Amino acid sequence: MLLQLRVYQPLPGIAQAFVTAVEVAVRAPINALSRKSLRTLTPAERSCAMVSKACYKYPDRDPIRPRRISMSIGSGDHWTLDLVPDLSAEKFACYVIIDGEHAGCPILGFTGTRTGMPEFGEDVGPCVDIMLGCAMSMILNDRWIFRAVQEVADRYRGKRIFLTGHSLGGTRALIAALGGDGSQKHMLVNELVHEVHVFNPGSGFRPHGSILGGGRLRAETFIHRIFADVVSITHFSGYFGSKAALTVYSQHPEGSNTHSLDNFTLPPPID
Repeated sequence: MLLQLRVYQPLPGIAQAFVTAVEVAVRAPINALSRKSLRTLTPAERSCAMVSKACYKYPDRDPIRPRRISMSIGSGDHWTLDLVPDLSAEKFACYVIIDGEHAGCPILGFTGTRTGMPEFGEDVGPCVDIMLGCAMSMILNDRWIFRAVQEVADRYRGKRIFLTGHSLGGTRALIAALGGDGSQKHMLVNELVHEVHVFNPGSGFRPHGSILGGGRLRAETFIHRIFADVVSITHFSGYFGSKAALTVYSQHPEGSNTHSLDNFTLPPPID
């Protein structure tokens, strides 16, 4: 009996990986034909991308995290975001929108995989967890993800709470918006989040959206990915319920690669 269980138990995971591979292949030509220009990003989406970029900076040493993000978007639309230091740490950063449509609302960004930085080794485990384990280890052990959301929501009661992140950071934002797997009270911060913008968020052979489901998702959730980015290739909006939307974009002509966040933070391309 034990031998039979050991042989049979992995099959559901193998089956899910096969279904996912088929879905990726079927959707590839659809994504190729329906790609949007990065010029269509809204001010809120560009602001979230800039916060995601700031998350890769250090709070207290070079390259230091900017205390203010200022940008002009579109025809004279100017947005300014200020860092909230006591609601920020090494793996997340909170900025408050100073002007524009959402003035006074916070954006909480999560740090992605720190490629090329000394801390890269610390991020290998979480990336493997996403790729092979549906991010379940992260969900069950990284309480700080949910605590960060709770603290921002406590500070900005009555305001629209934004979550964002790139790559691993995007997965962390999605986990918070989903309320983890709903198994523990501290995870249920999904009720506090209003809007999510994630950029090329990490996914795996068994996407965590397919395992966790979208039933707890309350926020308007937008998954932004560059066509042919393999890190986020198994994210499909259907896994997250009716609240989620997936948009696929053409790579920025100056973007270093399809996975890079600079696709979303560089000045919009001229089509």
